[in-house]
Amino acid sequence: MKKVYTLLTIVMLLTINGLAQQQNYGGMITQNEDGTYFYMRSSLEMVYIDSDYFPNKELVDNSWNNYMDPQKNFPNQYNKHGADIGKVMFGEGKDVTDKQMERLITNYINNNKIANKLVMRWFNYNRNGKVKYDIDYPENPDAIINMQTVFDRGYYTVNSGDENVSMSALKRDKDTQIKELSMKLLPFTFMTFTKLEFYENEPVARAVRDAALALAKAAYDTNIKNGMDQKAAQFRYNLAAMAANGVYAATKDGYTLKSNTWLYKLVWDEETELYFNNEVLENPRLLETSNKFRMEYVDCQSNSSTVIISATRTFEQIINLTMVRNLNKVFLKLQNRNDVFKVWTPILDFYSLVSPRLEARITVDGKLITAKIGTKEGLRGGEQFSVYDDDGNFYGYVIAQKGKIWDNGDETDGDAQEYYVPQLDKKGNPVTYTTFKGKKLKNARTGLILMNPMPPKKARIAARIGTKEGVENGDKFYVYQYDAIKKVLLKKGTVTVVKNKVWDNIYFNNHDMRLRTQEQQNVNTVLKKRDKEGFRTTETLFKGGCKVQPGMFLRKVK
Repeated sequence: MKKVYTLLTIVMLLTINGLAQQQNYGGMITQNEDGTYFYMRSSLEMVYIDSDYFPNKELVDNSWNNYMDPQKNFPNQYNKHGADIGKVMFGEGKDVTDKQMERLITNYINNNKIANKLVMRWFNYNRNGKVKYDIDYPENPDAIINMQTVFDRGYYTVNSGDENVSMSALKRDKDTQIKELSMKLLPFTFMTFTKLEFYENEPVARAVRDAALALAKAAYDTNIKNGMDQKAAQFRYNLAAMAANGVYAATKDGYTLKSNTWLYKLVWDEETELYFNNEVLENPRLLETSNKFRMEYVDCQSNSSTVIISATRTFEQIINLTMVRNLNKVFLKLQNRNDVFKVWTPILDFYSLVSPRLEARITVDGKLITAKIGTKEGLRGGEQFSVYDDDGNFYGYVIAQKGKIWDNGDETDGDAQEYYVPQLDKKGNPVTYTTFKGKKLKNARTGLILMNPMPPKKARIAARIGTKEGVENGDKFYVYQYDAIKKVLLKKGTVTVVKNKVWDNIYFNNHDMRLRTQEQQNVNTVLKKRDKEGFRTTETLFKGGCKVQPGMFLRKVK
């Protein structure tokens, strides 16, 4: 009975703290006991509306499946919900209007209790469970309602920025806090339905040209009939014909990928909340049969992308790349038009990159001080370390030298080394360590220990977003700070993307989409540009138009 009361209390907190804010994103951010801030991402279920055959349909279908892989292209600003709706087909022709398709989708959602399935996924519904739920053992496989998903998704650190970073509770007495935070996510559960069209450009371009030529001929006949000089009329016709043929020549090559995406949102209001508390917790099998769960239509957006054949990429790679860019643009449109669908990007503070417990032994060779740590440990240049011996005696400080940081991130992905251009120093030698400069360092010797990392004097403003999220050179982003007392996000100013410091994350973690230069057609290598400091970019940098600090968030200016 005590457990039932505890869970009811937890769920009621949503009504008081979450819903009262009427979808305010401040309700998705909270302050931890140590003063750091946590945020929780929206969850997204994506459904493919299948259709009749079109050119290269198998490649397009495979490209959709590739996009759905969360380790490759699935929008990393959302949790992949995992209800596994997958694919639907309504059996209608291609002439269905957007409004008609909306009605078909809405009927499908209602007739198939899709809202129920989304809620069931949140609670890992198991109809064969032997107990209703288990607070003390949230991943209990014998529970009808399993709390593991809300447990996992409810605790993302704002300081991580990674696609798949989840922080589990270290103490069982944090259960209440975590579940309260997790429950706030249910009103931010979204679902998209996407219909794709893929067609050759030439027939469309030809039809447009022929229509333009017909209009030009009709204008010519009218001008002659009205008494215009034949040479003048012919001159006008020739100009129109040249324009029509010019447009045809410019648009006839390649293919076009068109997408239409309908966005829906799970309704989790006070009425739904109370029903869940009072009825579903007592009888979890209502998740299957109840008509109380529903979804509401939010918006529809479309986007067209031209697919141009390239000598340096396979046709499959071109379609994959086009799919990623096309759908990312659709998501940007939906975010710009609908506040509830907007996402917040955490600014990476120093200790989100560098652990305060980072330690490393140094090697001293003359005046050269090095250590086997680098970008994998979060170093970017300018970090200061204290130096001690094994007995705890203090020797001074060293500073990681900008431009001399070892980019050892390759080693985090097993065979990924073969996919990247090696990092070389100015003499062409492989870089295998980070170089430090001593600061009042006395009696430096090999074997001393670097400890207590401190941030550089000039902190980097960085975030884990990039080309996949539509970021470009010079883009402006609003900076928001969370007010833990008022539980709202306050706008503090703007920052601007640094030129040529945009993370090209379309290909991040995706070794199936290998780019090759013409000179290296036969070399199994993905070329990743390194900046002047020798790094492969893994975050986008910003220059400040306002002061920033840990716990702040970015949102792109329209």
